Formats: sequence, structure tokens, C-alpha cells
Amino acid sequence: MLRRPAAPRLDLEAIKFALLALGLLALLVGVAMYLIVSDLTIPVRAAIALGIVLLGAYVAIDPEDAWRRISGRGTLYSSNTLVMAVAGLGILGLINVLAAQPSVHKRFDLTANQQFSLSDQSLTIARELPQPVKATGFFVQQDRTQQENAETLLKQYQTASGGKLTYEFIDPEQRPSLAQQFNVRQSGTVVFQMGDARQNATTVDEQDFTSALIKLVHPTPRKVYFVTGHGERSTTDASEAGYTTIVDQLKKENFTVDNLNLTASRQVPDDASAVVIAAPTKEFLPDEKKAIQDYLDRGGSLLLMIETTTTPQVADYLAPWNVKVDFHPIIDPASSVPQDAGALIIDRYIFHAITKNMALQTLFPGTAALIFPKDQAQGVFTAPLAESSQRSWIEEDDQEIKDGRVRFDAGQDPQGPITVAGVIEADAKQQPPADPNNPDRPPKKTRVFVVADADFVSNQFVRLPTGNADLFLNALNWLSESEQLISIRAKDQDVRQIVLTGTAANTMFWTSTVFLPLLVLGAGAFVWWTRR
Repeated sequence: MLRRPAAPRLDLEAIKFALLALGLLALLVGVAMYLIVSDLTIPVRAAIALGIVLLGAYVAIDPEDAWRRISGRGTLYSSNTLVMAVAGLGILGLINVLAAQPSVHKRFDLTANQQFSLSDQSLTIARELPQPVKATGFFVQQDRTQQENAETLLKQYQTASGGKLTYEFIDPEQRPSLAQQFNVRQSGTVVFQMGDARQNATTVDEQDFTSALIKLVHPTPRKVYFVTGHGERSTTDASEAGYTTIVDQLKKENFTVDNLNLTASRQVPDDASAVVIAAPTKEFLPDEKKAIQDYLDRGGSLLLMIETTTTPQVADYLAPWNVKVDFHPIIDPASSVPQDAGALIIDRYIFHAITKNMALQTLFPGTAALIFPKDQAQGVFTAPLAESSQRSWIEEDDQEIKDGRVRFDAGQDPQGPITVAGVIEADAKQQPPADPNNPDRPPKKTRVFVVADADFVSNQFVRLPTGNADLFLNALNWLSESEQLISIRAKDQDVRQIVLTGTAANTMFWTSTVFLPLLVLGAGAFVWWTRR
């Protein structure tokens, strides 16, 4: 009798494996589709539902075996890895979702000099725009890269201004009549307009953009006079000792700069916002000295720079407020340029409108010393703003200075901290007549900023990545009663220099060449000893 062959039996393990594999695959496909389309479309829902059904069937066939596999040690380790991977993907997905939201706008600049962030000055100007500003950029097709850089920068101004600043771009070749209307003659020009006033920026640069906005907000230039005729630093000297670089920065801040020969003029012009005396080496004539004193008496503003080689007569301008000058140099081995303890690096600032935002070090290549009184007369405010470290001293021994072998002599050399810059503010001696229309008018003030160095804003040192230019410009803004413009300015993007103090240089040298190698050798020796 012939027997019919038995029907093949389905392998239960193969079925379970197929259900598990297909279920996981369907879930992965569904999740991948959702990440791509960012929406629960019908195919996405179908794939996820299919995966859940298949995995449910896998568990329903043999629940005990499924639980044993899930609770096993291998599964536990694998599940930990899976959970970590899923968590990582979830975090990345959340970041992408937040980044896609138009209401979320947060940028992080990790560059060394914050080259992709607006400076404090630019942020201040943008936030305090009194009226809407329209920026129109004129770029030809060949300058698209430059246009993209301009747009990146203008977006930051737009965000900082809260939408007060808007912008658009125009191709002057396609719309030449509009370029002619704005008097634009070259590609790459950005025209800022507030009301009927316009200012042009001809380079895609934060300093130029901010300079244009400053001139819109403060259209009246402030006049600064540099006194000449006594060996002062020159505003037209392009050598390392000259002041052409800082003068260019003054013009960007909407200052106009002119020289003042007191022998010829006999007085300080009435349009002076401030007068600068930069380390004269020759004495002033009596009439010249009287012209400066009269200017201060009627509420003038003076920026006085002193060197160890400056004529001692300039100290007479500070005598009415009991501020004295010691023309011997300050020595500071703790905070100075390596190999030159007389080139001070200052990071000690007293809080004042001039220094409230100062987070940068200032380099003074060689300073005299200022001595401010502890007691102040009524109506007078005097204060040191920048000081050397506690380990500094005033070197009083001229012979040691000549020999180049200075040392601290206790009981002879005044010890630090020593003041290198400070301010004086006092009621003017000559007050204007009473104004019946303004009976509450505050008394006119005399303002003086004195710094015991003139090299710190010379062409040689003002270009360094320090706070030298900021300190000088902030002082002039304070002297001209423009405190709202006091801030830290944009730095050049290509500067990568660093100024180290002697202590910092020694720390870097010994740590990198001695301490770290010894630490590695010691760790190796310890491991060898414990395993031998």
C-alpha cells in the first residue's frame, strides 16, 4: 500500500525570525521616511503599523521565549547600546527641529576673536537706532560672494536692531537708474539711509558699516584738536611713532581732527569737543599755557598724554586738582612684556564710563607714574582708571635706569599698584549765564583724561590686538560727552598675535617642555613598577 508523502512542516524558528526581521525593518523604514519628509504621511504610518503588527505576531507565537530573549544578558547589553544610539538620534532630531523653527535664532561664535559676531559697539548702535534704517547693497553678478558676506553681516545688524534695520540688494547693471539715484559708482557699495540722510560703506566690513550708522545717528561731527609746536606726536606722521592710524579710527567715529598752534591762535577754538596734548618735549609759552587754562576754566575737555621724557611743565595743568606726576618709569616684572619689565600690560581697571566694558589688556610700552589724591575738594571728582600690579614699583634711582639694572629698593621705590591713567571731572570755574528757560540746567563740567604714556596709540602699538585703541577712543567719547558711544570695537579678522606677560610666558614654557613630559614619564614609571 502506497503512502502519500507528508506535507512539509513549517520551521517555527524560521517563522519567528522572519517576523522579527521584517517587523524591525518596517519600523526602521517608517522612522527613516518620517525623518526625511518630517510628516506622518500615510506611507509612514503604514510602515510603522506593519512593523508593530509583525513584532506583535512574533511575541504572540511564543511569549516565554520572547521574554527570555529580551531579558537575557546579551540582550541587556545590546539594548543599552540601542538606547544610547536612539537617544543620540533623538537629540540630533530635536536640535534639527528647533533649528528649523523661524522663531528660534541663536548663534554661537567659537572663533578666537569672535570674527563672526558683532562687536559691542555695533550691537549698541544697532539697538539704539532712533529711526528705521534701510541698507541697499549694490553688487554686480560677478560679486555674488561679496554680496553673500554683506548679507551675513546685515542679518546680524537686523537681528540686533529688533528689525529696525532692513536691507535689499540691487544689481547696478540691471537697474542703472537706481544706482545713479543713489550716486553709486562702484560695485560693493552699501548705502544706509535713515529718513533723508544717507551714508555709504564702500567695503563689506563691520567697522565701515558701524561707522556709517554712527554718522547717521550722530550727524554733527565732533572736533578734536591736537596741540602742536612743542615736539608732540604728529597726526600726519606715518612712521611707527606717528598717530595716523588712530586718526583714521577717530574719523570712523565721526570725529574731525585738526592741529592747533596756540602761538598763532592764542586760544582754543569754540568748536573744540576736546583738546589733545600728546607728550610735548618743549615748554609752553605763557600765552599758550594761559589759553589751555582758560579753555579748561570754561568747561573744556583735555586728553593729556605724558612720557618720562615729557617736559615737567605739563604737570601744571593737573596741579589745581592735586594730581601729581612722577616722571620716573614704572617697573612691573609680574605683568609686562617678556624681557622688558618696563613695557606694562595692564588689566586692572577701576569702574568708570570709559572702562566699564574693558575686557582687553592694554599695552603701555613705557610709562611715567600718576599720583591721585585720596581726599577730593567739593565739586571735584578724581579717580585712577588703570593700574599696574602689586609687584610693580616706581624706579627712583636714575643710575640704575641708565645701567639697565633696575631693582626694587625697599623704602626708596614706591611700590604698586601704580596709576597709569585716570580722570578728573570738576565744576567749571566760568559758568555760562543763567538761562531762565532752563533753570535746572546742570553746571558745566571740566573733564580731563590723563595717561602716563603716549606710545600706546602710536602706529607701532595701536595695531596690536589689545585694548589700546578702545581706551583712547572711549576716553575721547567721554570727553566729548558722547558716553553712549563708549564700547569695544570690532577687531581685524586676520590678527593672530598674542602678548604674553613674563609670568605667562614662563608658565607656557615650563609646562609644555618640562612639567607635562615629566608627568607622562612618571605615569609610565608607575605603571611599570606596579606590573613588574
